[in-house]
Amino acid sequence: MDSKNIGCGIGIVASVLAVVLTVLGIVMGYQVDKGIGSWMDRAQVAADAEDISTYVKWSMQGLEHYGLTDGYCAIIFKKPDNNLELHYQAYQRIASRADSLAQIDKASDAYQSGIDDLRGTVREIAQPGFMCMMAQEWIWVTVLWWIDFAIWLIFGCICLISDFWI
Repeated sequence: MDSKNIGCGIGIVASVLAVVLTVLGIVMGYQVDKGIGSWMDRAQVAADAEDISTYVKWSMQGLEHYGLTDGYCAIIFKKPDNNLELHYQAYQRIASRADSLAQIDKASDAYQSGIDDLRGTVREIAQPGFMCMMAQEWIWVTVLWWIDFAIWLIFGCICLISDFWI
């Protein structure tokens, strides 16, 4: 075997690995969004405080399931807006507010004002999702994808150059 065939073979293996990792990322991203973000989307349009509380609690279960209750959604630039513990505390407070609001008469102005405020809070809260999980729990997939991309780029270019100029 000559170096051209080895380079092309490595490029092909790297391409297949990139496709596999990308599909894995898409599947994982869907699962995380289904377990966290989708419930918060439902909470935004919920008709009453009980439903908001239920959906937020289900979203919290998703955060717990994917290990997104502490740490950061960043590897390098860690700051309060990507602090998962603060996000989780906010989710807990929203659920608590929804539970308290559910005790008020639904026909009252206080309930209507409270549920509008609660929906607005749910709408504005950040939803830690797939990218947070990739930065925290699945960092090895991200690193592997970038290494694979570099290998594909190097050996793919060698294979292409050798086809055109050699």
